[in-house]
Amino acid sequence: MNKKKCLFTLIIILLISLSGCKKEWIDSPIKNKKPTTFYYTAQLSQLINENTVEVTLFETNLNKDVEVSKENKETLYKFISNLKKENFLSPKEDPSKKIKYKLFIKLNNEKKYVINIFDEIHISVHPWDGVYSTDNITMEGIPTAYNLYNLCEFILNK
Repeated sequence: MNKKKCLFTLIIILLISLSGCKKEWIDSPIKNKKPTTFYYTAQLSQLINENTVEVTLFETNLNKDVEVSKENKETLYKFISNLKKENFLSPKEDPSKKIKYKLFIKLNNEKKYVINIFDEIHISVHPWDGVYSTDNITMEGIPTAYNLYNLCEFILNK
């Protein structure tokens, strides 16, 4: 009789815990489709205008960190403001190249974003803890002065 009570209690606890997990999974934003191809970039653009920003450049080959100066941050802001819908690639066009540089953007509201720079043309943008796929961007058509790859090369060669 005692074994039956233990087994019954165990089954009840298991059912209750599994039913709670199932509801969380159904309501998860991961199952929802990303609203636009420029979802994270639009968020970043808005947050940059409203917050104090710290930007750190990370060079992946040498594992070197460099704090980005105020005038170089302006180049980043101008790059973001020069983006057009045509610059955003669909997730199928995701560049699967090696990341050369990373720009870590920390806002005073404690949000963090990452810009992965693959080459002179391809980058991706995502928050530190995002649930959707990254925003994949081509820098074709962006003025050379605002190209993030060139900016990173300039900062590291100072």
